[in-house]
Parts: sequence; structure tokens; C-alpha cells
Amino acid sequence: MSYEMMSTCAAITLATAIEDLAEDSGRPIEEIRKEFLESTAYECLLDFDSGLWAEGPDSFREYYRRTMSKKSFAGAQKHQRTGDA
Repeated sequence: MSYEMMSTCAAITLATAIEDLAEDSGRPIEEIRKEFLESTAYECLLDFDSGLWAEGPDSFREYYRRTMSKKSFAGAQKHQRTGDA
């Protein structure tokens, strides 16, 4: 598949995932978009070798949630180790 086709699929996946999450959460699209674009999930979406671009928006949202959960968990562990308030 061509780079252009993969890029188009990734863009559609991203846009749909952002719209769906904004609708489900009631949060502004701009806020969701910013979070997605700063995430490691977005980096993976654009890594065409990962295949995430071909899985569709539901799979991408689930991957995003998993990566954010791991990030939150790692942050909580760091917080506990350092004793930060």
C-alpha cells in the first residue's frame, strides 16, 4: 500500500477517534486533539510498520487509553517513590 493511502487512513482514524471521544466524554474537540497529538499512541499511529493505522478508530482509541493508563500508573509510582505531595 502506498504511503499516501496509509497517511489518509491514519488521518481518518485520528479524526474519527477524536470526534468519538469528544462526543462520549463531553469534552471539547480541541482538548482531545491536543492530548492525542502529544501522545505516544499518535506516534505509533504514524509508524506505519506498527499497523495501528489500519485497525480503525476504535482500536486506536483503545490503544490510546492503554498507553495513557500506563503513563498514569508510572506517574503514580514515581510520586509514591519520591514522596511528592
